[in-house]
Amino acid sequence: MERALHDAVRRDRARTKILRTSPFGLVEMTRSAFAQPQAQRCSRTAPAAKHGVVKTAESMAIEVVRLLILAGHREVSPG
Repeated sequence: MERALHDAVRRDRARTKILRTSPFGLVEMTRSAFAQPQAQRCSRTAPAAKHGVVKTAESMAIEVVRLLILAGHREVSPG
């Protein structure tokens, strides 16, 4: 089982350290963060400018849905 875990982690680009299985059957492992910052994932370079960013269509849609939900809660709540 440890070998299968090592083989699966080998495909991951992040640095990962796997320790031996404990007497309780637990495997301890560490993994370095390897993701873009959220601001980079939710934006792209502005198409009409050489610098600056705009939100992606997906992140804008999520923001609109959140605002609609918030507005709906305000309409329903008394007061």
